[in-house]
Amino acid sequence: AVTDPSPPFTYTNPATPYVNDPSSHSILHPCTTLVYEGIGMNFNKLIPELSVFDIAQTKDFYKKLGFKIEYERTEENFVFMSFEDSQFMFEQIHDKGWNTGALEYPLGRGINFSIAVDNVEALYETVKNGQMKIYRELARSTYLVEGIAEEQIEFLIQDPNGYLLRFTN
Repeated sequence: AVTDPSPPFTYTNPATPYVNDPSSHSILHPCTTLVYEGIGMNFNKLIPELSVFDIAQTKDFYKKLGFKIEYERTEENFVFMSFEDSQFMFEQIHDKGWNTGALEYPLGRGINFSIAVDNVEALYETVKNGQMKIYRELARSTYLVEGIAEEQIEFLIQDPNGYLLRFTN
């Protein structure tokens, strides 16, 4: 393993390209295994990084859903969270962020994140029991995929920042 000059990161692939520039985000090859404080983790090839209004409120919301914190940079109001095979990064909005326009509620207008889960009905009950507002109730939808009808069980909720999360089987 190669140790980065700025611990606590250790990389298991010495050929992994990495930029350690404090003015930008770190860049890792999408299949890199990152060891953080002794915990290995695989990065998905696509990981949304969402700007949020309040990082503490966002972390609490996603933890109630069952997401776990993989790592965080508290001094930068940044957290990396995962749920089953899905991964998200959250960063509190700040003036030096990658802001392409006005950031107003609801954030993420025009997008929903489809998150496949092992047991969508159980998660739906968790959301209801946690008194979280449901955007679209649990329903069965049929979609044609290359001429074959595929049934999905899904529901949608909106996070505190306005992002739509679609949980599906």
